[in-house]
Amino acid sequence: MKKDIDNNKIDAPETFSINPLILHKVKKSNQQFYDIISDSYETVDGKRDKTTIQWITKKLKHIQHASQGETLLDIGCGSGFILRYAQPYYKTIVGVDISFTILKSLRQQGHLVVCADSDYLPFKDGSFSTISCFAVLHHLYAYHLLTQEAYRILKKNGIFYSDHDLDKYFEKRFRVLMLLYRTLFNEEKKYLKANTALTSELYHFTEIHHKGIKTENISNLFQRQGFRTVKVTYHWFGLFPIITGLCFFLGMNSLRFRRGNAPLASIVATK
Repeated sequence: MKKDIDNNKIDAPETFSINPLILHKVKKSNQQFYDIISDSYETVDGKRDKTTIQWITKKLKHIQHASQGETLLDIGCGSGFILRYAQPYYKTIVGVDISFTILKSLRQQGHLVVCADSDYLPFKDGSFSTISCFAVLHHLYAYHLLTQEAYRILKKNGIFYSDHDLDKYFEKRFRVLMLLYRTLFNEEKKYLKANTALTSELYHFTEIHHKGIKTENISNLFQRQGFRTVKVTYHWFGLFPIITGLCFFLGMNSLRFRRGNAPLASIVATK
């Protein structure tokens, strides 16, 4: 399996030549990884500071207003970051995650959550006005079934919103700087230190696109699926508290950068 992860097949998520062995391994790894780290995920992750919360709250408010709906599905909900801050804007909020264990505490807190695969969502056609997918796309091996399911379960004029995934073009353009960044902020080492049950192999299959997603290719999948409009933007917001604070200070939270000039990608697709 290690040989498979090194080849170029994983760099073509926009195609239908999917390796089923890798697909299964990635899904299983995500399930196992978040089952293990569920109790301490947000603490270890460390990217949920006050300014990031303010930013995502404004984004959710804007998305709700644009969709003119009151039902939200959060795919890859994890420990409930989006579920908590979407509450003022939606009457019905459902979280979906492949890890049953990470959903336990959310269920105890009263959140409506379902353990399911994002490729096969157990909801009727036209069930939701908004689908959110925050820092999730880089964990997925392929995207054609996700875009298909998103289109199916969204209402007319419904919106799919993803954010906070590293764009591959930016990573490639600034490869040296990204290498330095990963050396200084070693995410793998941080997680493995936090829980000795985690392994390097598990981490790498969970972070299958840790070098970035092909954002433009994924947006093309939404277009082919039939979404009326698909808008891609790039930004710097929500990386670390110091960067997020600097974005606020410089007024960069409202700026949109050209592809390759900002690391984080956002997709807004309207049905």
